[in-house]
Amino acid sequence: MKFTSTCLVFFLCVFMSLILNAQQSEWIWQYPSPQSNGLFDVFSFDENNALAVGQTATVLITSNGGTNWEVINYAANVEADLLGVHFVNYNDGWAVGEGGTILRTTNHGLIWSEQTNPLSFLLLSVFFTDNNNGWAVGDNGIILQTTNGGENWVRKTISTTNRLSSIYFADASTGWAVGQSGTIVSSTDGGETWNFQTSGTTRLLKSVSFCNSSKGFAVANSGLLLSTVDGGLIWNSTSIGSYSFESVSFETECTGYIAGWNGAGKGIVTKTSDGGNSWVLQNIVTDNLFYAVASSDSNTCWTVGAVGQIAEGETLRNIFKTANGGTSWECRTGGIVQFLNGCFFTSENNGWAIGERGTVMHSTDGTTWNVEGGFSLHPLYSVFFIDQNTGWIVGSGANSAQILKTDNGGGSWTAQVSNTTNILYSVYFIDANIGWIVGGVGEILHTIDGGNNWVAQTSGANNYLRSVFFLDENIGWAVGLSGSILYTTNGGADWSEQVSVITGELTSIYFNDANNGWTVGLQGKIFNTTNGGTDWNQQLNGAGTTKLTSVYFADNNTGWACGWEGRIVKTTNGGEDWDFSYSGTPNALLGLFVVDNKNVWTVGSLGTILKLDADPSGIVEDNNASLPLNFKLLQNHPNPFNPSTSIQYAVSSRQFVSLKVYDVLGNEVAILISEEKLAGTYEVEFYGTGLSSGVYFYQLSAGDPSTGSGQGFVETKKMILLK
Repeated sequence: MKFTSTCLVFFLCVFMSLILNAQQSEWIWQYPSPQSNGLFDVFSFDENNALAVGQTATVLITSNGGTNWEVINYAANVEADLLGVHFVNYNDGWAVGEGGTILRTTNHGLIWSEQTNPLSFLLLSVFFTDNNNGWAVGDNGIILQTTNGGENWVRKTISTTNRLSSIYFADASTGWAVGQSGTIVSSTDGGETWNFQTSGTTRLLKSVSFCNSSKGFAVANSGLLLSTVDGGLIWNSTSIGSYSFESVSFETECTGYIAGWNGAGKGIVTKTSDGGNSWVLQNIVTDNLFYAVASSDSNTCWTVGAVGQIAEGETLRNIFKTANGGTSWECRTGGIVQFLNGCFFTSENNGWAIGERGTVMHSTDGTTWNVEGGFSLHPLYSVFFIDQNTGWIVGSGANSAQILKTDNGGGSWTAQVSNTTNILYSVYFIDANIGWIVGGVGEILHTIDGGNNWVAQTSGANNYLRSVFFLDENIGWAVGLSGSILYTTNGGADWSEQVSVITGELTSIYFNDANNGWTVGLQGKIFNTTNGGTDWNQQLNGAGTTKLTSVYFADNNTGWACGWEGRIVKTTNGGEDWDFSYSGTPNALLGLFVVDNKNVWTVGSLGTILKLDADPSGIVEDNNASLPLNFKLLQNHPNPFNPSTSIQYAVSSRQFVSLKVYDVLGNEVAILISEEKLAGTYEVEFYGTGLSSGVYFYQLSAGDPSTGSGQGFVETKKMILLK
């Protein structure tokens, strides 16, 4: 069954309003701008429109010259890094990457679908001459060809197992691929057969581009540029500096660009205006690496890349554009990319993040972040506030560990005396006077006067302690290396070791009350206690063996843990089940803070600050205290899901209610509710068994058209089935 024409029009309107978010992760990038995942390829449409691809199937789209970017993570619900992208017009494009991933879009990259590839080898480059004919290349000498837009891909025979890095076609018949050990192969019959050409080098050729069927260029490291004027019968070599070249792009016979980086690991772009006879280094200042360059005419060029070696004060400068032939280049990204180790919020608007090289950041609206100045360049590891004004930051220092305090909301910070050279990793206060800090070699410091005086307590441990948590002035815990779990009932005057649950590191601990607590650490381990730590039991989670670094709960049921490789897991039943929450980044996540179950932040490497993308109008549960005032459809949970998900909705008056599920083409795939309902809140389970992975839409309507009551209420939301 399909929508009626009236419903279809409505669905399409709703679909277009949701399409920009249809493949988003569950977390929103707040910092840096637009995000800090590595970018490996870019396609230039014109000076305003460009599309870049990168880590974790990241797709960035701009339509205003890079002032704003639409960030799409997990395109087509895959996690693979995307390494190559190509479009034949404004709408139709393909992207390839890890594990043989091939994606296609027909709407300018807003929605992607995965195509079937019979091979799982890494794919590095893709090129299409029209909507039907295309090629992709990669590891093990792979050349794939399609003649039907990617519905079917066939491997072409070529007598090499060398990696092929790049492919380019000058017309429907004539193309080249380059790669490892100086490999160059060419085709004059549309990719049916391939012949080897002599490159004169054994270096890894990274990229190839042709102006026409005769004149072309290929680049490699050590500044190697190969050029031909006879379709590759003869390739001539030129050395341009000692740069590591990654990408070359020609759109006219005269004008071309090469991108890569110099010996200091800083991105460079060089340009020719005379067909490659001479090259001019462009005036671009960045500490980032450039992996790709793409031009659309003699004036417009884009280059993208990734963060290289992190230096003092390094900012994200990995997307540049020129619209005047290189006379000037504009950086289209911004923000520092230091490691952020922790965060703390006093409200949903006021928050702090701290990290390496004395990085301190502050937000007063819960969305935008400013870097605070005046701090030393030593690492900061933990921040804690007891109200809007009073807070502490701890870390390491030159001669002694750092303890900083503010009494005016961060307007100024005063150094307190730590009396230790051990690194301090975690700070916790229960009021303006009483607090604890833990750190290296079993260090525990305690204050009863707001930090004017810090006194060492005897922990009995020699291991590094990573996290401390107190319920009141007496009861607290600390965890650290070798599975150490320390416990006190007298404010730290005495510390005893609870039963160790792991031989590896425990990184974070959190308690809701004197009985219920959680700790996390190496190998994705999560442990829970219901008796104050006398016994700890391991809980299963969706993080696999990835190290978890922080855990925080909003209430007894709802909590999150974050860790390396962008891992975030969430529970809504006190940890009986932990589900994977899609962060949208492979960056290490090192700190987590929960204001409530809608206001959650995590911070980490490369300056990453993410906020939970929560439904602000959602109903958590129906406690029967009152009836809903309005009809309402909530976001399903979990989302993405496999194989089942829960959908809640509210009915404000007695009505005939319909709840249906549709695929992206508008085909009805399930009827969950089709009956009269009394006023109240309801919950229904949807099972995706038998359905393929992808984006689906569920629609709630109230009122029965067959009785003439009309569609009094209609709302549609999207969900993602990820198998």
